Amino acid sequence: MNKVINATILAILLFSSSFLTTLCYSYSQDIGQWESNGPRVDEIFFSIILSPDPQKIALKTGEVQMMPDLIRPIDIEELAEDPNIKLFMTPGLHMFYLCFNMRREPFDDPDFRKAVAYIVEKEEITRTIFRGYVSPLDTFVPPAQGEWYNPDVSTYPFDPDKANEILDLAGYILDPDTGKRVDPKTGKPLRDLIFFTPTYEVAPTSAEIGRLISERANEVGLPFVHTPMDFPVMIRKTGNERDFDMYVLAWGLGRFPTHLYTLFHSKFDIPGAQNMPGIRVKELDTILERLWYGIEKDEVKEAAHEAQEMLSELVPYVPIYSRFHIYAFSTDWDGIVNMPGFGAGHYNNGWTWLNLHHKDRLFGGTFKRVLSEKLDTLNPLISTSAYEQDVLSPIFSGLLTVNPETMDDMPWIAKDWEIKEWEYEDGEIGSIVTYRLLENITWQDGKPFTSEDIKFCIEYIRDNEVPLYVQSWDNLVKVETPDKYTVSIYLNSTGYWYLYTYAGMTILPKHIWEGVEDYKNFRPWEEPHPEVEGLTKLIGTGPFIFKEYIPGEYARVVWNPLFFRNHPDHPPSATEVTKVEQEPNAYLIPIIAIPILGIAFWLLYKKKLSMRK
Repeated sequence: MNKVINATILAILLFSSSFLTTLCYSYSQDIGQWESNGPRVDEIFFSIILSPDPQKIALKTGEVQMMPDLIRPIDIEELAEDPNIKLFMTPGLHMFYLCFNMRREPFDDPDFRKAVAYIVEKEEITRTIFRGYVSPLDTFVPPAQGEWYNPDVSTYPFDPDKANEILDLAGYILDPDTGKRVDPKTGKPLRDLIFFTPTYEVAPTSAEIGRLISERANEVGLPFVHTPMDFPVMIRKTGNERDFDMYVLAWGLGRFPTHLYTLFHSKFDIPGAQNMPGIRVKELDTILERLWYGIEKDEVKEAAHEAQEMLSELVPYVPIYSRFHIYAFSTDWDGIVNMPGFGAGHYNNGWTWLNLHHKDRLFGGTFKRVLSEKLDTLNPLISTSAYEQDVLSPIFSGLLTVNPETMDDMPWIAKDWEIKEWEYEDGEIGSIVTYRLLENITWQDGKPFTSEDIKFCIEYIRDNEVPLYVQSWDNLVKVETPDKYTVSIYLNSTGYWYLYTYAGMTILPKHIWEGVEDYKNFRPWEEPHPEVEGLTKLIGTGPFIFKEYIPGEYARVVWNPLFFRNHPDHPPSATEVTKVEQEPNAYLIPIIAIPILGIAFWLLYKKKLSMRK
């Protein structure tokens, strides 16, 4: 049966990209069996293997039991034929893009950016590099987002003649001596324009796309220099230092188009936030503010469609493709949940990690999976890498989650919630977002989780102006805690999305972080817990506890015996970090709530919805 399933997936992937898009977006998939108690395994072991070939060998030999994000056709074809491996596929909430640094010449010129857009061979990339199992993308919202997607935007099909025409008209004429185009402002040949990509070892398809685009640019006289580099270095240069010309990477998105606001509004053009191109257009900001602060769905949808139209004219990015999530698992493991939009092994799909177990036993054991890149940080306030989120997500929990079948909101740490208006000044209306919490949640060191932790966290990121969470403190007036299990957040504006702004936030333990003065240099995973032996200061409320990270080799998370939705039949774990005692009001009595592990931040745009690869 497994071979038939894998062969079917393989056959689907080899169709043309246009047919594949139609087929898979209407594809009705069985996500698998799931329940709300867990986890079942004692440990998740992240084996750091940088290159796809040794990753594949490790999976086939049983050294690991999961290989994530298959994207090379050769890997998909080979693993689809292996009876000991099962492939899981789902359309992705995903955008692979070319980003320009609009703070620098010549990328500050929209004509220049449009000319580059015309030399990106999207159809050729999807056909030759991916053999048709990704879909060319022309918009800033992928079709998988449904009604939020606007197909009626300006597009830039591959057309070198059009690129030459635009460049000539804009004054970038060819210099016959150098073969380079001349900067119309200086009259001299353009400087070398550096094109960052990850290395071939880590992301071979991304590196190859960068090479192909650079070659086409050279053919029209643009001196692009393809420069593969170490992934953590690339993230620092593009995200924090803003020291780049252009690069290709991907965003993992959520079910809503809020990423348009956080990626392209001018307020996020600060180091550490996500406006990488540095776009600052007042008219666009106005539309994006309607998207973010609008109250009615029709108003928000209209703004989302208008924003896509304007972005397609401004070209801060060149969207290139949207992918399918394909994960390979050993057939020795069951409980895998193939969540729509993210797939079976994504960090935003906590259901797999809650339900995963060996086929011969319901509980216990270690699940070993590939981690495709080294970790630069495990500090949740500065982490922007998807690979870091693979490790962080099982440690933390969001206030809400999403049903993996219906994709509807569901309670998690918060048992219910409400949004209402308030008058914060004469005639000025804002929002109050209130969450009422379950009363049996504890931190992984046994201390009770209360509304004071949420209040502290929001005020901490506001006081420190944490760039990654600008949207959480930008319109904040105050936070009140009427009791230990109720938190109300007062904002000086209204907005359709405020529920989700805080629903998936990484909540920090007050008793650990209140003494942290320099959050940027805090390394909680390396500092021992002040009271509980065996723990570090990297603690959350999720199903797994951080155990250790050996740079360049592996990371480990282990079963949390205090997790509030632990399976009642789970036996004591041999890999338990330590025996911790709960404080009063910290029980493990099951309650009626539907959980999921991880940071449910894909509900919004946020870094956890939009981690970069």
